Amino acid sequence: PARAATSAPSGGARGTGGQRQADGGAAAMSNYSGRVVARLQRAKRYPSQAQRERLGGTATVRFTVTAGGGVSSVSLARSSGHGVLDGAAVDTVRRAAPFPPIPAAVGRSSMTFTVPIRFAPR
Repeated sequence: PARAATSAPSGGARGTGGQRQADGGAAAMSNYSGRVVARLQRAKRYPSQAQRERLGGTATVRFTVTAGGGVSSVSLARSSGHGVLDGAAVDTVRRAAPFPPIPAAVGRSSMTFTVPIRFAPR
């Protein structure tokens, strides 16, 4: 399964736009990161072209979620080696948006996620 993977010490996500609150902010951030990744998993679609060619790989996407849950940017952070899978990973983020609003306890006006999305032939 995909997981948010960043260098933030608190777990799966890093963000900008404010300081995290000490009272439950880390737990709220971890919970929110899990909700974002779960939403991505539900929005993922394995492209029919990739299925026909039995392509597999992991494309890593980077995207920023705004306070209200919108996506302000999305890009490919690392290629799977297959353009069709890379495009499907970026499309997954767009399809999953909007995300739930960032909880006030997180104390940030936006959060940037770097998430690997794995595609495997069935």
